[in-house]
Amino acid sequence: MQGLAMNIFRIFWVCVLIAGLTQGLTAQVFKTDPARFGAMTCQQLWYVEQQTLAEGRVCLTSERAKRAFSRAQRCISSSESVLTKETRAYLDQLRNVARSKGCAGF
Repeated sequence: MQGLAMNIFRIFWVCVLIAGLTQGLTAQVFKTDPARFGAMTCQQLWYVEQQTLAEGRVCLTSERAKRAFSRAQRCISSSESVLTKETRAYLDQLRNVARSKGCAGF
């Protein structure tokens, strides 16, 4: 019986390890094509920015964003450095468009 318990224990920890490794490998899927940014309003750009941050598990700072994404997974960091390089590039592109439109807060 002790051997069976050890095997179950090992299998459990292997599953935990695999789940932890694969979680970091999943890429964030962007719902809005960057080619559409130019046609979006400032409100829409703000929403996409906050949605991307929430999905990347970055802690949102404004009360408005917290309310809008209250059902998002718990945040893990207030720093955008936890985001993938692709996600940061996506946000840079979005913010550049928002600034060129004169949107407040970008």
